[in-house]
Amino acid sequence: MTAVARIMRDQDVGAVLVTDSDELRGLVTDRDLVVRSLAEGATRSRSPWPARAATIW
Repeated sequence: MTAVARIMRDQDVGAVLVTDSDELRGLVTDRDLVVRSLAEGATRSRSPWPARAATIW
């Protein structure tokens, strides 16, 4: 999942197609990454990008 997140960041996209031998196998979205991270116990204190008050709307 980290590799997919890096691709999304580097390409500035919110979804990545997953293929195997030119056959579509699935789609991973930025929401998938967030939900999975939170479900596995990620917290703001464990995040490499801590939120700042100025960035919270």
